[in-house]
This record gives sequence, C-alpha cells and structure tokens, in this order.
Amino acid sequence: MSMRRTPRSGFTLVELLVATGVFMIGFSAAFGLFLAAIRYRTMADDTIRLSLAASSLVEELAIGNGQTATGLPLRPSQYLGAGNLPPNSNLIDPKQFYAYSGVPGTWYTVESCTDVLGGDNPESATLHLNLLVLVFTQADQPLTLEDVNRRVRILTPSAGFRGTLDDTGINSEVKQVRDGLVQRGLAMRISAVVLRRPSWM
Repeated sequence: MSMRRTPRSGFTLVELLVATGVFMIGFSAAFGLFLAAIRYRTMADDTIRLSLAASSLVEELAIGNGQTATGLPLRPSQYLGAGNLPPNSNLIDPKQFYAYSGVPGTWYTVESCTDVLGGDNPESATLHLNLLVLVFTQADQPLTLEDVNRRVRILTPSAGFRGTLDDTGINSEVKQVRDGLVQRGLAMRISAVVLRRPSWM
C-alpha cells in the first residue's frame, strides 16, 4: 500500500525569514528616501523664505527715509545692525539679529555698508551692503548669536564669543558663527547695491 504524498501548504521558516529580510531592506530604502525628501523640501522652503526676505529687505532699505531724527542723511555705517528699519533705530550690535516682520520666522543683520567709494559719505545715494538673513522659527526676541550657537553648535560653548577684533571691528568668533550658518544653509548672505531715495535730494 503506497502512501500518497499530500501537497504541502504554507511556507517554511527559512522562506519566511528570507521574505521578511527582503521586505525590511525595501522598507528601509523607501523610508530613507521619504526622510530625505522631507529634509530637501524643508531646505527648499527655507531657501525661498530667505530669498524673499533678502529681496524685500533690500527694497525696504532703498525706499526708507535714510535720515536721522534731525533730518540729516544717515551715514552708511549707521545702517550696520538693524539698517534703517525701524527708522532711526541706530542699533549696531554684531551679536544681534533683528526680526523681519515682512517674512515671519526670518531674522537679519546688516554686516557691512559703505558708499560707492568704500567710504562713509552720508550724502551718497548709492550704498554697497552685505546683508545676512537667517531662518529661525523657534526664537524669541531678541535673537542673539549665542542663542543660535547654543542650538546649532557651530562653536563649542567653552569657546564663547570673546576674542580679538578684526579690521572691520567684528569679533572673530562672531564671524565664524555667521560663516558657519551660511555654510549649513541656515542663513543667506546677500551683497547688494542699494539706490536709496532720500528725502534730502
């Protein structure tokens, strides 16, 4: 009497392990692509926000009144820091970022500003300026470089923000943090020529 072999039903343990391994490899690859897509989408949004804020700031600096409370024209050096926004603020702090209300979540500082010849002539209608714009949505006012560095860790906390000043009067650690923000894509540095329309001309 011969026994008939019945066809087996189901999978062996080895087959299940191989199938699970293949599934996990595929899922990991797909999940990695998903995370990369989210990261690049965020970077693209931040770049658009930075570009919009930078172009708007340059325009606002151009159409600002460009004069002091006494009606005298602002010197280019008086644009350092907060620019002329708000008017006549004269805020010059190299460790400070100023909130830009035109694009929420963006901060800025005017790093340098000169007239056409590289001087500080207040009657020049043309200014050359370097503007640093930063996206930092989880910030309270005021935003300092120490706050930014504490979150993104460009400098170790022990290094601090002390040191010798360079020829522009900017602390070398301040410059290092600003450059680090640009390199990491958190900030954008814009060099612009501003044709201001002052009321005294």
